[in-house]
Amino acid sequence: MKKTIQKFLKENYKFIIILFSILLIFTIRFPYYIDAPGGITDMREKIIIDGYESKGSFNLAYVKEYNATIPTLLFALVNPDFKILKKEDVLLDSETSKSYLLRDKILMNESISNAISVAYRYANKDIKVISNKLYVTYVVEGSKTNLKTGDEILSINNKTVSSKDEISEIVESLNFNDKLDIKVKNDDKEYSRYAYIMDNEKEKKIGILISNVKEYDTYP
Repeated sequence: MKKTIQKFLKENYKFIIILFSILLIFTIRFPYYIDAPGGITDMREKIIIDGYESKGSFNLAYVKEYNATIPTLLFALVNPDFKILKKEDVLLDSETSKSYLLRDKILMNESISNAISVAYRYANKDIKVISNKLYVTYVVEGSKTNLKTGDEILSINNKTVSSKDEISEIVESLNFNDKLDIKVKNDDKEYSRYAYIMDNEKEKKIGILISNVKEYDTYP
């Protein structure tokens, strides 16, 4: 068996080296991101209004973002529609790619939530909030907390919170360096977290960014 493997490697070493080199070229990632045209989607099949037939097209244009590899970097250098971004221009301080993608997903859901609210209120149609969730989207480096991106904040100091203003009111009612006991949910499990109130240029902060994602009962 050993001699068979040695014979195979000896007879195919050039092919193996080329294959390994190609694999490295397409998989090694650089500290850059590539913004590229994504395409256009016709939204008519996704938007249905009873008693109304749409005319023409209603298109959604989108972009794609890639981790930079040698091929994508070279292509971006010669294609004006591709934009090269430094890693630090995409990720916030101390943020990982995983937490960035999670933050991006939460912000997208918040954007959709806000769009639904604006559309129905502008059309003077009934809309009712049935779910109101607060998510941690970023933890500032140096914050005295063990909160994580993606945590859904349920309560602070045993008080249920449902808005950013309520969190701000709790923080403002306490003193610098006071500890907050925070109950959160993450991946369908509840956890006990904490955060200390910091002095940020004489303002009371706990060093996190929060997104408010709502779900609605709408008519029609």
